[in-house]
Amino acid sequence: MMNNEANYQSTDWIQKKVDDVVSVIRGTSWKHGEISKDGVAVLTIPNIQDGRINYLTDVHLKKHISSDKRLKKGDTVAVASSGSVKNIGRSALVDQDLNSEYTVASFLLIMRSRGEIDSSYLYYLSKSDSLKLSNYGRRAADGKFNFQVNEFRNAVLALPSKYEQLKIALILSKFEQAIKWHNKIIEKTKELKRSLMHWLFTYGLRGEELKE
Repeated sequence: MMNNEANYQSTDWIQKKVDDVVSVIRGTSWKHGEISKDGVAVLTIPNIQDGRINYLTDVHLKKHISSDKRLKKGDTVAVASSGSVKNIGRSALVDQDLNSEYTVASFLLIMRSRGEIDSSYLYYLSKSDSLKLSNYGRRAADGKFNFQVNEFRNAVLALPSKYEQLKIALILSKFEQAIKWHNKIIEKTKELKRSLMHWLFTYGLRGEELKE
């Protein structure tokens, strides 16, 4: 079975360097005087939760931001520099049209498809063992962990057809939605348990008999 899968990939999938199909764009840096109450909104590390982006931010810049550094639907945003290696590669997909202008801070990066790779497929691929972003984190002299952009750009990946990419991304998206729904049920159950414990330890059973 494994040999058949390997043969299938070698004959029907193409080998590509990451840099051939993905633009890796470093985030924006700024000076204190360029911060304002309006302007281009800046996402920082706390905005990037695993699989989700919180677009609420207090950081805005009054400076020229090149178009390639402005977020677009389909971009994957990832943590590229942090004091904790666990944060490196934490990522989320921009899965909606943005009503405001956004960029990302310098310790984040943007991965953008050049067209040959589907954006959602790229996002899921970057979370898989085949191209896991966290594998490209290295510790610097100052103790921080940094994403090695050039090493990542030179990595080789295997690409199926665009149609198959879309199908794979759709399957993984459905699994991700199911996991999120399952986690919500778990959280609700925990809330019910906390409420029940509060009631029981405050009011007791009030003489009610235990029913099996």
